Amino acid sequence: MDRYIYRFILLLMWITTFLYGCNPSHDPLEEMALIPAGEFQMGTQDAVAEEREFTDNIKHTGAWFDEQPAHTVHVDAFYMDIYPVTNKQYREFLLVNPVWQKENIDPKYHDGNYLQDWKGNNYPRWKGNHPVTSISWYAAMAYATWSGKRLPTEAEWERAARGGLKNKSFPWGDTIDSSKANYDKNIGKTTPVGKYAPNQYGLYDMVGNVMEMVLDEYDAFYYSISPSVNPVSGADTIQEIVETYKNIKTHRGVRSGSWANFAPYVRVADRNYSNPKSTATLGGFRCVKDVPDIARNNQDIIKFVSANPPNGSTIKPNDIITLTYNGTPENITITSNTTPLSNSITTIPNKKTVTILGIFTPGELNLQLNWKHGSDNLTYKVETPVPDNMMLIPAGEFEMGHLNAKDRLDNNVNIDAFYIDKYEVTVGEYKQFVNETGHRSPDWEKISQFAPTDKHPMIFVNWFDAMLYARWVGKRLPTEAEWEKAARGGLVEKKYPWGDTEPDGAQVNFAGTTDGYEHTAPIGSFLPNGYGLYDMVGNVREWCLDSIHLDTNSNGVYKNEDFNKKIIDITTNFSKIRSARGVRGGSWSSESYQLSGSYGADIPATNNAYLGFRCVRPVEP
Repeated sequence: MDRYIYRFILLLMWITTFLYGCNPSHDPLEEMALIPAGEFQMGTQDAVAEEREFTDNIKHTGAWFDEQPAHTVHVDAFYMDIYPVTNKQYREFLLVNPVWQKENIDPKYHDGNYLQDWKGNNYPRWKGNHPVTSISWYAAMAYATWSGKRLPTEAEWERAARGGLKNKSFPWGDTIDSSKANYDKNIGKTTPVGKYAPNQYGLYDMVGNVMEMVLDEYDAFYYSISPSVNPVSGADTIQEIVETYKNIKTHRGVRSGSWANFAPYVRVADRNYSNPKSTATLGGFRCVKDVPDIARNNQDIIKFVSANPPNGSTIKPNDIITLTYNGTPENITITSNTTPLSNSITTIPNKKTVTILGIFTPGELNLQLNWKHGSDNLTYKVETPVPDNMMLIPAGEFEMGHLNAKDRLDNNVNIDAFYIDKYEVTVGEYKQFVNETGHRSPDWEKISQFAPTDKHPMIFVNWFDAMLYARWVGKRLPTEAEWEKAARGGLVEKKYPWGDTEPDGAQVNFAGTTDGYEHTAPIGSFLPNGYGLYDMVGNVREWCLDSIHLDTNSNGVYKNEDFNKKIIDITTNFSKIRSARGVRGGSWSSESYQLSGSYGADIPATNNAYLGFRCVRPVEP
């Protein structure tokens, strides 16, 4: 009889254990904090991606590339564990979920070091209140599911870690020391959870102690394409990951840094990753729980939430504008003041986003949004696209010529905006022109003596050759006025593109070998001017479209009337021109006084080792 009573008691214990294994014994919201819904700046701003001193002796240059671009994200409200999951809590899970115990776990869910410091189901002595480590992402997901929770997304984790602060490196501000967190091996091991002060949301150990696994897939470039509302990388929805986590193979995000990481790696914006099978001794986790949708009186009202890029931004003509709603907007129409959009709008059924594809017309873009439940307006400034390897030179007046110079003009010259090549035309580019057009081939062997690679500026090219090349690429040569405005780089009454300091070999290729080059230097070998243009003086002299000496009257006034007509006349009839053309900038053999922008001219048929060119293109109205 006693034997049967004993078996009955064992059966009751087994049933109790089974029921206990379905759900934890405590309230799921116990020791959790409510993180309010709202927007925050995720990642690191370019403006603060610079050298920052985090401690007395550790410096870190900027943010890692995967933290950029910084972007505004809206996250719905959620609950988060105020502490990382502890050894004691994880043991409770193991006792009622035997398949996740050290001796039973499927090898495909760990890397062989699962709970490596545990003996069976017993964690290391005196460490019940330390964060659990040496567990895989799969095991963390299993624990979270059992507890009625889930792992946080990267966006949820970072919003919670920031604690409501804006653009700060740590949950409390921009400085860190050993009184604020367990990091940089200042203790050399994990510490009990809650040892350090919480952030403003009441969360402990959001940086340091252990790294924390998150729900979504790690993607180093995700921030450049991230949705602006509740982003989750690697899946369309959070639920998709939760339901299929055992089949996932891709790397998962890891945040927070650990007791062994130095300061830059425990910033709230720092990102890391791991294989879902990895059981690192530095890694742990904490859980979140969604806030239930209770009594939403307006649940059927679809409202506009946000736009990415944000309203009022400057955008490019081929950008994509993503509109986010709190549901699927029905009967949506979008009209523009400049760009037909009927074939550019994409609404995905059962999704909350609408995308608008460019190409948008440069200038001010006004969008009128209308849908079943409302309307809104957005305004953007659409940039004029800059051609590849060209820089925009703004319109405006400048004083042409140099003070006390005989060739100084007596009036300001007003120039329309234009684009100019960042670099002089190279040997490689000119070879392509010759190969594709059948143009007369120059003496390449002679050229190689002065410009030995395809990255050196093209030389031994006369004005006619330069004009034909420019026409082939859809450009033209600059007028002398355009050339000088560009060369000055925005400076006023300065001798050189960098100022009045006399040149040396660090600034420009000139006067023989003082700069390290016997002849020409590869393009871009020296610093650019204020407009981002390279080698505007030195290296090679540059052909211009006109000649300033021929385009001034007897009083020295630049004849700017009907300027565009004159340009058209030259480019149309250039083959008939025999008068000298302007050459500017000095070359690799020039003395310093020849670099200061003084004027020169050569007959169009001239070609030598000192002459090259670059091109310009007008800004379309």
